[in-house]
Amino acid sequence: GFLFAVVFVVAALGFKTVINGLYAVGVQQGYAPKQPIAFSHKIHAGQYEIDCKYCHTGAMKGKSATIPTVNICMNCHNQIKSGTTTGEGEIAKIVRAYNENKPIEWIRIHNLPDLAYFNHAQHVNVGGIECQTCHGPVQEMDVVRQHSLLRFQVPPSSVLFQFLVIQLPPGT
Repeated sequence: GFLFAVVFVVAALGFKTVINGLYAVGVQQGYAPKQPIAFSHKIHAGQYEIDCKYCHTGAMKGKSATIPTVNICMNCHNQIKSGTTTGEGEIAKIVRAYNENKPIEWIRIHNLPDLAYFNHAQHVNVGGIECQTCHGPVQEMDVVRQHSLLRFQVPPSSVLFQFLVIQLPPGT
């Protein structure tokens, strides 16, 4: 009896730890890795008001918002050779990658577990959800960090929320 109880408690605690670990996969709130280029969203999206979807073209088209290619950077930086805060050094890295036909090896910040399916286009185009709803005030961030826990939630202003409210029977 006693041995069974001890084994059961240990197994239950182990199982709970595994389940908690699975729920935490991809949940890295505050994660802000050092990037290969000191890129400031505060300057690009904030000061210059470049729309997120200009660089992150996949947000309108599919599952991933996509990390910008060096070609997208060069649309502006073939003319702009000196950065607002970093001078010429960081932009020179972009130009070098372009000239050498090499990708910039950005480190993905927002990761979801493999078992999760999320489609940016569905949320951006159909739901009308702004990037900042999940990604935070990116336009104020010099260094982008994972703002949200990236767990499923339906904002009250979204079309999906309104659809769910309309479809639910009264009192639920």
